[in-house]
Amino acid sequence: MNSLAQAGAGDLSVFSIRTLIVVAGIIVATLIAQKVFQHLLLGHLKRLASRSKTDIDDAVIHAIDRPIGVLIFLVGIHIALSYLRIPEEPINFRRFSQLAVLFLVTLDMTWLLIRLTDVFTLFLQTVAQKTDSALDDQLVPLIRKSLKVAIAILGFVLIIQNLGYKVTGLLAGLGIGGLALALAAQSTLANVFGSITILLDRPFAVGDLVKGDGFFGFVEEVGLRSTRIRQLFRTRVTVPNSVLANLTLENWSLLDSRRADFTVGVTYVTTADQMEEAVRAIRGILEVREDINKETIRVYFTEFGESSLNIKIIFLTPTVDYGAFLQLQQEVNLAIMRALAALGLEIAFPTRTVYLRAQEAK
Repeated sequence: MNSLAQAGAGDLSVFSIRTLIVVAGIIVATLIAQKVFQHLLLGHLKRLASRSKTDIDDAVIHAIDRPIGVLIFLVGIHIALSYLRIPEEPINFRRFSQLAVLFLVTLDMTWLLIRLTDVFTLFLQTVAQKTDSALDDQLVPLIRKSLKVAIAILGFVLIIQNLGYKVTGLLAGLGIGGLALALAAQSTLANVFGSITILLDRPFAVGDLVKGDGFFGFVEEVGLRSTRIRQLFRTRVTVPNSVLANLTLENWSLLDSRRADFTVGVTYVTTADQMEEAVRAIRGILEVREDINKETIRVYFTEFGESSLNIKIIFLTPTVDYGAFLQLQQEVNLAIMRALAALGLEIAFPTRTVYLRAQEAK
């Protein structure tokens, strides 16, 4: 028994010297290949990328640099291990080494895909910056997180499968657990789907002035669960996205024009001829202005009011800025006051005349 062991040990020692030389040569060649890839090939690509106008190619090179270098090293280790006489009994160390290398390769490829996800989101950000809407800028981080979670789950499933476990049973367990989680978090999931609906449908953008049931203000942030709106009185309202996606919203920032609709009343001492002159004068004031749509001008004597003869004035203006619109209204109102004063007419105010009848003494 001892003689057999000694003979086997002698054979192993002779074989190990030759094997170790081969293994050492493979490791050295692997390190050289790694350096050639990282310094020569990637260095040349980096110089080419620095001359381009986009940063995406630089990001791609940066993303693949370290993961591919690690992959080259792991491939070299796998080749080197195949030359070693790793015992398989009583413990299968060969199988263990193979699984360890496969585990590390899976982690490395998962790492590579996650880094490439950042490159993809950089491309999406470049595209989103060219659009007028700010909501797609917020959609990019959501896509980045979703892709990274999906890649991490895929890497985990591959690792479990390579270790010899049945993935179907694991997925079935995850399905049952996911169903229980979905039932427990229905409102959260509804809000997430609501945010996706808002981001895809784009009923408003960040910074828009919107009006809905119970709020009127500027959109500050669109999150996964809720949207934050700063009201005109500076209070902030948080609206769940599931509710917001089903509301009828008025987007005041998408106005293509503003409508003025008001009434000017003159006193009852005004004659019919004076009223006709007043209507013509007011219409003339509006028609000469470049910031009023002439096709929408409506000026008519429409009503005998309780204390005034009323002139209805309606027009549209492409001036959508609220401050500029108020300035326009002020200028129009002052011009109407001057025109009526020039005609000798007075703007009426609420009055009531009381007639007293003396009662005859009985």
